[in-house]
Amino acid sequence: MAESLYLRLAGPLQSWAGPRVTGNVVRTEARPTRSGLEGLLAAAMGWRRGEWEEWIRDTSISVRSDRLGNRVDEFQTINPRDEDLEYQERAYLLMTGRRWSKRANFTPDGQNKTSIVNRTYIADAVFLVEVSDGTRLEQIKSALRKPQFTSYLGRKAFAPTFPFFLGVGPEGALKDLPTVKQTARAVQLSNDYFDALAGPERPQLRIDHLGCTGTHSPEFVNVEALPQNDWIKLISDTFDRT
Repeated sequence: MAESLYLRLAGPLQSWAGPRVTGNVVRTEARPTRSGLEGLLAAAMGWRRGEWEEWIRDTSISVRSDRLGNRVDEFQTINPRDEDLEYQERAYLLMTGRRWSKRANFTPDGQNKTSIVNRTYIADAVFLVEVSDGTRLEQIKSALRKPQFTSYLGRKAFAPTFPFFLGVGPEGALKDLPTVKQTARAVQLSNDYFDALAGPERPQLRIDHLGCTGTHSPEFVNVEALPQNDWIKLISDTFDRT
């Protein structure tokens, strides 16, 4: 029987960057992206930027949205920093032989002004990820059990909560693996920015099969909802974590 590796992406905040028009408005996608998950796997392998092995592009990745969470907005301001400007002045002098002009010091909103940045994140969401690769599964499993670089949910500040590494199990388990039963409060707080769940006993969940081009092929399944302790025991019995 073919096997896959399974992860659980859950935490107070997640950020899976989508397209943006300007540097001052940064939006998250509603679900984890192919590029973001490839980066998570590459970090676990210990690969640095520009040093990724090509086989990671062909790995099969699917994402199930167990709890879609809420979109939250963050307001930031960015000011020119003296140490950054000093470095830029030295680099400019070495490259051009001329001294830096103050008029060249800028942030995205204008010359020497405070930049206002708007970001959106996902709060309290839960996604299950299936990773399949017939020839590299053991290598991926070893890396995710003991990652070389810290695993995080789109931004370095957003660490995953336990359990993160679920283990290795039968291929295609996302289609019938139970989900954790949500409280009435969690359902009530669901944001219209995301899809709604269909029923508390056998909720309808969306599975996105992420191709190497980043395209989505959504599939919808109805699965059983279990209390959290029962779900954790089921995961322990179903997946191999050794």
